[in-house]
Amino acid sequence: MNNNKAFYLKKNLVLFILSSSLYLLNNILIKSLTENVHYLHYFMKNYFNDTLVGIFGPAIVNLTLMLLFNKDKLKKHQIILYLLLFGLCWEYGISFLIRSAIIDPFDILAYVFGGIIFIIITSIIDYCYIKGKKEPVLKKIKQTDNI
Repeated sequence: MNNNKAFYLKKNLVLFILSSSLYLLNNILIKSLTENVHYLHYFMKNYFNDTLVGIFGPAIVNLTLMLLFNKDKLKKHQIILYLLLFGLCWEYGISFLIRSAIIDPFDILAYVFGGIIFIIITSIIDYCYIKGKKEPVLKKIKQTDNI
């Protein structure tokens, strides 16, 4: 496995674990801690987990593409398209199967918002990784210590 593939696998695995952990933390603790803060509680109860889907989803799709199919990771526009299609299918398609399902178009916005967060986080990590390969961080630190 080359270094770039290993780096992208680790990055997506970390985002998968982080978003899953935040999901569990929200359901176990955060929702109850925010009950007295109306707007925050409303967001944590109704949209925070949906936002995490926008991080969890692309991470798991990237891991699947790289590990099982030896394909490249999703591109930025593919992430947004994937989340829009997922959101439409989930929010509107599920209502045909489960009559009591509630359709909330704001959930789709939360999925896309999470995808944008995913893109920003991965772009920052990629930038730091590429920049670090060109000019190692330790060398920069030593240079600033000499000043």
